[in-house]
Amino acid sequence: MLGIDHDFMCYCLALDPMAKPIMQRRQKLSDEERKVVEEETDKLLKANHIRKIQYPNWLAIVVMVKKASEKWRMGVDFTDLIDACLKDSYPLPCINQLVDNTSGYGLLSFMDAYFEYN
Repeated sequence: MLGIDHDFMCYCLALDPMAKPIMQRRQKLSDEERKVVEEETDKLLKANHIRKIQYPNWLAIVVMVKKASEKWRMGVDFTDLIDACLKDSYPLPCINQLVDNTSGYGLLSFMDAYFEYN
């Protein structure tokens, strides 16, 4: 989504101060997987969604999964980073229940969800 202000869409993680940074081991990828990773990374770099860094404190590996359509999907294993984050005092509500409650209505605004008008 080009044109969105980075200050609006950036989020700072609340890490546990006692957590030690973990650098996951690099995984070997096949030639086909490596090509897909390079293409997807180039797309994200051009869209300014990611940037190159050196000497990261946390390093998460890229995970490749083959979809039913024989295409590859790239993901990142943030398991260690998620475990090091402080637990949110306002967890997400049950998404299924929200979708069920809003079905049949033409519009749902953020204000409706914030003030629990549903």
